[in-house]
Amino acid sequence: MRSPYPVLPYKLQASGASRDPVIELRRFFLLGLLVSLASQTVQAQELGQARILSPTAGSSLSGEVAVIGSATHPTFVRYELAFAYDPDPTETWFTIRQSVVPLVEGELGRWNTTGIADGVYALRLRVYLSERNFIETIVRGLRVNNIRATATPTATPQVTATPTPTPSITPTVILLLSATPAVGAGPSSPAAGIGLLVTLGDPLRIEAAFGEGVQLAIRIFGILGLYVLIQAIWSRRRRRTSR
Repeated sequence: MRSPYPVLPYKLQASGASRDPVIELRRFFLLGLLVSLASQTVQAQELGQARILSPTAGSSLSGEVAVIGSATHPTFVRYELAFAYDPDPTETWFTIRQSVVPLVEGELGRWNTTGIADGVYALRLRVYLSERNFIETIVRGLRVNNIRATATPTATPQVTATPTPTPSITPTVILLLSATPAVGAGPSSPAAGIGLLVTLGDPLRIEAAFGEGVQLAIRIFGILGLYVLIQAIWSRRRRRTSR
């Protein structure tokens, strides 16, 4: 019985279904390399912690506030604690403290709110895995009320003008870290010493980061070398068959 559908010649069917193995191998290796790098980045970020336990969102603050939280990661470089107006369209952050020592549920720094105007602010904690890669958390809606907290009742009613504190923001430049101004650097957060430590770096952490970079480079060059070897073998076989 004859089929009602047209049958293509064998040569046309074979040419339409055939594919170049070299192109397929190239796509396979490039896709595998991208997936491997992406999975390593996601896994590294999930292992870290950038948490602010206190103060919590919506808290009313005054005076010097201890910021409690965790800043850890297997490839930890440093952490930075900063504040900003909330909301702030310019995204300008003022550094409170920076440290090259990881911390688990401890005091990240002390925020001196007496030098800024009353209002709503946000706190940000960044844990740097490198100079460009980091994880962070932001606590918003923190209301600073220093004028009401310092008001004391008097025996005789007197009308006195209470001076409004103005923000005293001292800009400092931290080498290789941040060009944002540092506010409230006290005994617990020496900005100059920390800037020098971060600039010089921890030899043990630099050695660990260098080792991880060498391992990643070996993997990449190994994959590329295997790809070049397979392509060379396939080209030699094609030359032999063409003869």
